[in-house]
Amino acid sequence: MNTSDTFHLQAGSLQPNLQHYLIANRLPGSMPNLMADMYAHNGGADNAILYLNSELSELLEVSPYVIRVHEGDFVLKQYERNAVVQNGWSGIVISVADTTSFDELLMHLRQRLLVLFSSDRKGVLHFSNPNVANYWFGEADTNETAVWLGPIKQVWWYGANNSPNQALWCHIWNLLDAPPVDTSPPPSLWSITESQKAALELKKVDKVLAVFFLSASISVKSSQQWLRYRSFFCDASTLGLTERDNVYQYLLLCNEHDHANENLDDNFREVGADGNNLDKSLIESLDVAFIQTLSESKKLHHIKTRLKRDRSYANG
Repeated sequence: MNTSDTFHLQAGSLQPNLQHYLIANRLPGSMPNLMADMYAHNGGADNAILYLNSELSELLEVSPYVIRVHEGDFVLKQYERNAVVQNGWSGIVISVADTTSFDELLMHLRQRLLVLFSSDRKGVLHFSNPNVANYWFGEADTNETAVWLGPIKQVWWYGANNSPNQALWCHIWNLLDAPPVDTSPPPSLWSITESQKAALELKKVDKVLAVFFLSASISVKSSQQWLRYRSFFCDASTLGLTERDNVYQYLLLCNEHDHANENLDDNFREVGADGNNLDKSLIESLDVAFIQTLSESKKLHHIKTRLKRDRSYANG
């Protein structure tokens, strides 16, 4: 996945002769504005209601629209504006080869509307929602994503709030040669893979982190910083911390540990082969196997005691 501050359909283009489609995802109250923007766009025949002629045809009133777009189109500019100000209808932009017909694209997208998960239960995949796309396309295994995409060569979306990609434009490329679109009824449903399930679970993790940052008055200023806290959250699970307050306390300890490392005298820093300082995360300084044997109420006490001892040593 690539990220950038700006949105350009041809930016870093890896394939020539692409045609582009906006999948406009409705939000509550956005329908009048979406229809007005589509009317002003007047993009021609390649516009369609995604749920039409699908298993979701009874839900046309909430269906996304698929709209053929070109660089500089009014509706594309409005899409970009809505995304940045976080107001109005949203969506994603996809690209296919010019040899892929609109009908073939619609058939493929409609085959991807429903997925199987958790013992073959059926669910709707809202892939045109950028808050879902952020994880479905941006976090899952790239090879599995490529197979899911099929004839789709490129996907653009605006990074979800409260995620490492917030306020950034994200896009992925699919360089696999896609097989022909399956036209034999009924098409088989996509079964969510383990990596895709894990990717969607990250949405929940980011939501927890967003609440933590607010409660702890921590300002996250970069994607790397957010990803570091994701790893801390994973570490808390590894240590056996499950209660929300205990997880928050562990994240605070990780934050304190990082700040302590920043202020540590260079004489006490571990140095790598290249001469650079190696700032270990908190879990790397702990006896994980031992802490896992403790009851949850004792885990944090042990970690805090260990940190105090280490700081006393470092400070002489």
